[in-house]
Parts: sequence; structure tokens; C-alpha cells
Amino acid sequence: MDRTEMLSRIGTMLDKAGIQFEFDDVNGRDVIVLSFDDDDALPADITLSFDDPGFECTALNYFSIISVGITPEIMEELLMILPDFNLGIRLGGFGVMTDEGVLYYNYSLMTDALDEASMFKSISACLDVVTAVSAEGKKRLLPLLKGEKTAAQLMQEDYQIIV
Repeated sequence: MDRTEMLSRIGTMLDKAGIQFEFDDVNGRDVIVLSFDDDDALPADITLSFDDPGFECTALNYFSIISVGITPEIMEELLMILPDFNLGIRLGGFGVMTDEGVLYYNYSLMTDALDEASMFKSISACLDVVTAVSAEGKKRLLPLLKGEKTAAQLMQEDYQIIV
């Protein structure tokens, strides 16, 4: 099954689950974008795409924008806290695009070793985990993102996610 057909099948799975999404083209790649309301409890969106990381395998990449328009001062605070923040996360991790002022969460699922039924079950389970980890990460980092606390203040609290 090629990548376009895989995304189409994932779209069918999302549609059956009542999850709103749209197909898009990002930099010449077919993707599925799940957008959420502007809500502090959820990531801004999650993009699903297939990547070819080499090694004769294919990865379904879950890329979730957590926050945009981050100021340089808050970006500096994020750069101090994210390495420690990511330690408890077993699936994926949070990162930043400093020039764009973006905080994101990313996870990749290798799909080649799975039969079709197992693959779609894994994709569904991973989507649940990615959404939950993205939302929990945003919740725990929100005081820093809003400028209410510094990285040092957050690090004194129980701010890590253990997944």
C-alpha cells in the first residue's frame, strides 16, 4: 500500500471515529491535519505524514504544534527546561523552532514491520497518546508560555510528564 493510500485509509479511520481533519499538501508532502479549537487544553493541531528516514523503513510522523508566536525571552526559558522536561516522555519529545517562535511535540511510528490490521490499531493508539501527551505538555508548560513563571520556578515543581 503506498503512502497516499495509507493516508486515505487513515482518513477513513478518523472519519469513522468522528474526528475532524483535512487532507493538505505541505512542502510537496501529502498530510492529514487535525485542528483543534483555540483551547489552552489542546494542541493547536496535529499533522500526520509519512516520512522515509532511510534504513528501508517508513515512519508515520505525528507533529503537533503546541504554541506559536513565542517571544525570544520565553524561548530562552523553554530551551533551559525542555531537556529535563523530555526525560519522562518515552514516546517522542517536545522541541522548539527558535526562529519561528514555535513549540512542538513530535513522535514517529515505524510502520513497515506491522501487518495492516496491527498498523491501524497502532496508529489509533498512538494518536490517542500523542494528543494526550501534547495536551498535558501544553498544560504543564502554559505558565511559562504565558510568562507567569520562569523555567527555574517550574523546575521546582512537579512539572514533568511520565508516560
